[in-house]
Order: sequence, then structure tokens, then C-alpha cells
Amino acid sequence: MNFASSLRLILLAMIWGSSFLFQRVAVPELGPNWVATGRLVLGALVLVIVMLAMRKPLHLRKNAGAYIWIGFINSALPFWLFAYASITLPAGVTAVMNSMVPLFSVLLLLVMGERPSFGKFAGVTLGIVGVAMILGFGGLPMTLATALGVLAGMGAAALYAFSAMEIRKRFTNVDPLAVATGSLLGATLALLPVLFIGPMPSTVEVTPWLMLLPLGVFCTGIAYFLYFKLLHDVGSTRATTVTLLVPVFALIWGVLFLHEHPTLLSLVGMGLVIVSMMLILEKIKLPQFFGTAAKEI
Repeated sequence: MNFASSLRLILLAMIWGSSFLFQRVAVPELGPNWVATGRLVLGALVLVIVMLAMRKPLHLRKNAGAYIWIGFINSALPFWLFAYASITLPAGVTAVMNSMVPLFSVLLLLVMGERPSFGKFAGVTLGIVGVAMILGFGGLPMTLATALGVLAGMGAAALYAFSAMEIRKRFTNVDPLAVATGSLLGATLALLPVLFIGPMPSTVEVTPWLMLLPLGVFCTGIAYFLYFKLLHDVGSTRATTVTLLVPVFALIWGVLFLHEHPTLLSLVGMGLVIVSMMLILEKIKLPQFFGTAAKEI
């Protein structure tokens, strides 16, 4: 991974790390349907404006089906699942679920008959442990609602891993900005019907609605362009390591804006995440125990 891609990955982690703060305020008041759909609408609008300003073609006729499919598995369904999970799970635990994307990427490689290097497998495992230490994973009440929230979060993470491979396979020679815009438009179309399911938000508070602006503009529109650019440049395995850094920045934003105080365990976890990133990105080499390493996808 070159310097420019590394900077994009860090910037993306910074942006997505803030999304847990915004969702924590918005979802309890507005519900998962309106939060997930609202951020998609705003994110798609931002990228459509950028596409028009840059006079870039979207190739809707050629790629409409692929945009809807990728939008559904990469945005619409995961956004709703994470919003649903945030009803019953603390924001930190939801971030732990999100950080499991690289682990699912490695597991998918195994299912597909590929053999990831021992270093990548060890890096993903170490990263999950580090993130769990940062967020103090554990102590959740054993209820049906909690179990459903955990399953929703893990399902979203698995979808992110699968969709990253699908994007890499289907859009090899397509502008990443066009893919990001088209997929968000497809996701918006797929999720709009859920607004007619369930009650309308009844809150008169302005703050939850305002949280949709940064969620849509920065955490969806701008962030997805950065993410699709990474997928195009470095492949799914490396691009999805951003989810290991997201909880680190969520912790930092909590300290700066919510005046939270990290524990020693959290700081050790941050160190483990940094080491895990170096393993996955092959900055640290470990012996190969699984035979020939998988090709980068």
C-alpha cells in the first residue's frame, strides 16, 4: 500500500469513527428505518452533485443492475442492520461488530478455497482482540434483544466483507466515484420502501435530525468515495482493514468531544490494533504455515 492509499485509509477511519457518535444520538429518537435511509439519501445526493460538477458519466444503463445489487449488500442492508443493532447495543459494542469485517474477509477466502497468509490471519485475530480491549467488550445482558443486536451487527460485517469482494470483481475498470455514486443510488431505491413500515418519528427535538447531516454527507457520501477508491487501488483484504482502525478513532473522538477517559486496557488495545494493521498490510512478516498465500482480491 503506497503513501496516498495509507492516508486515505486513515482519513476514512477518522470519518467512520465519528459515525458511532452521530448514530448514538439519532437512532433512539428516529429509529433504524429513518436513520439508515436518511444517510443514504444525503450521501447519494452529495456524490451526484460531485459527479455533475466533474461531468463524469455514471453509465446507469450499463451498470444499473450491478449498482442496485452492490448498493443493497454494501449499504442498504448493512446500514439498516447496524442501525437496528444500535437500539440494544452500546456504540462501542457495535463498533466491535464492525471491526470483524477483515476476519470475515479471511474466512471468505478460506470458503473460496484460497489460503490467506499466516500473517494476515494472525493480524486479523490480533486486531479483533485489540478492538475488544479498547471498547471493553463484555458484560452484556443475555437477552433475546441483545442476541438479535449482536447477530445484526455480525451480519452487517459479513455483508461488508462479501460486498468488498463483489465490488472488486464487478467494477475493475469503472471509476470508483461512479461506483460509489451508483451504489448509493441503488441502495436508496432499495431502502426507501422501509419508510412506510412502522411508525413515523414523533420526536420534536432538532438534534437527532441534525445528526443525519454529518452521517449522510461525511460518513456516507465522502467516506464511500474514499472506500471505493481504496478497494480499486489495494484490494478488499487491505481496504477492509479500515474497520480495525475505526474504533481507535471512535475512542479518540470520545475523549475530545465527550470527555471520556481511556483506560490502560484501551491504550494497550490501540497498540495491538496498530500491530495487527502492520501484519495484515505485510509490514511485519511472519512464517508461512498455510502453504502458498492467497492472491490479493
